[in-house]
Amino acid sequence: MDSFSSHSPSLLNGKSILVVEDEGDIRDHLIQTMERLGGNVSAVANGKAAIEVLRAGHFDFVISDLLMGGGGGIALIRDIQKYLIKKPKIFIYSAYISPPDKLAIEASGLVVGTFEKPFRSEHLAAAMAKHLPEQETAHSIVDHSDQLI
Repeated sequence: MDSFSSHSPSLLNGKSILVVEDEGDIRDHLIQTMERLGGNVSAVANGKAAIEVLRAGHFDFVISDLLMGGGGGIALIRDIQKYLIKKPKIFIYSAYISPPDKLAIEASGLVVGTFEKPFRSEHLAAAMAKHLPEQETAHSIVDHSDQLI
């Protein structure tokens, strides 16, 4: 279990986050981490379900695995470009990002961070903090656990 600093629960200050992950354990861990940081979290198991949820409401952030059955991260990025007027900031992670996928991610202009699995949740939180207004990021982000995502 992650143990973030006492100031961390307000880091995300109610920001809406969509977690897109087909593996239940990883999805649950990301949900718990984002909720502990103060996020309003929704989650789905693939890109097709994600675009339906995104079209129904606004999200500030999307955290998505790259490789999933039922529509992966690249298809999700393309759908976000095609269907959404107000686009969320996207974080993509994977055990391996191929050169063609890396090009597609960079070309999208929507992905603000990529992570190779395994990664520490504190690194994701720190990356997210860079995309919040300055007054919302005056909190420390410390994860004293050894658990990786």
